[in-house]
Amino acid sequence: MSEPIPHELLRSNDDVNAFSSCPNQAAQQGFEANPLVRRIPAVNHGAYVTPDMQTITQLRFPSVLGIPWALDKLRPGLEKAAATP
Repeated sequence: MSEPIPHELLRSNDDVNAFSSCPNQAAQQGFEANPLVRRIPAVNHGAYVTPDMQTITQLRFPSVLGIPWALDKLRPGLEKAAATP
């Protein structure tokens, strides 16, 4: 999955955004520090989900057994993001 393009993300008015997975903590911090990305309310308030590569892979290539697994992996982050004011 390709990296999201920050100027395209600015068009989003979603309360919760799911981004492509960052390969490591430094990449995620760099993404979050981008001034354009910081303008997205969900990112600015920490109300977003950064799925790991296994979950991203399952979402890209879903299977009958994998869909419930992926939803279980995403649920805690989505609940936290949805609860963030």
